[in-house]
Amino acid sequence: MDAAGDVVAVPDAVRVERDIRVKIPTLVGLELDQAKAALGKLGLKSEEEQGGSWLDRVIPGVEYVCAADPEEGLLVLPDSTVTLLT
Repeated sequence: MDAAGDVVAVPDAVRVERDIRVKIPTLVGLELDQAKAALGKLGLKSEEEQGGSWLDRVIPGVEYVCAADPEEGLLVLPDSTVTLLT
């Protein structure tokens, strides 16, 4: 009852929602292994897409992330896949 003595309907259930999305970190400029580790710590998967010329694949060296999809700062669900362009 309210202050006036009227019957007031009381909800019998409450819905609680929690945002479980994960923010994509800064990955551009990181070594590929560092970027993969950072994503793994957040519960995200990664896949690599090689860019550049054929020389980049022939000459050994450290691979760096040039771009990521989805981009830095976007919110994604856990277990989402982030494509890393090297």
